Amino acid sequence: MNTDIRDDKQGSARNELSAEVIFDLLSIRRRRQAMYFLTDQVGAISLYELSDALTVWETGDRDRHRQRIATGLYHRHLPKLVEAGVVEHDSETDTIELLPAAERLQPYLDLAARDDARSA
Repeated sequence: MNTDIRDDKQGSARNELSAEVIFDLLSIRRRRQAMYFLTDQVGAISLYELSDALTVWETGDRDRHRQRIATGLYHRHLPKLVEAGVVEHDSETDTIELLPAAERLQPYLDLAARDDARSA
């Protein structure tokens, strides 16, 4: 697995994501939905904002499922995206922001979006 991840904030980092890592990141529908939402945002967003958007997409009922979705994002999906170096999660402010390495996922994310639209 070829994954070279360094601090991208300095602008000198080079991020390489192997096909294995890319496909693993995009293999879970909720993680893909999180990436769809994050790629449409400018700057950092709150975990609350992300979980609210996913709750509406998945269930249409904001109040009943938001906490469950936020918990899944926090404990399962965000750590995986952070580990791959495609998002940054600030646990103090509970904000999430795409990193430049996320651009490497875009062609695959576009393909997944078309497939997800057909499956919906």
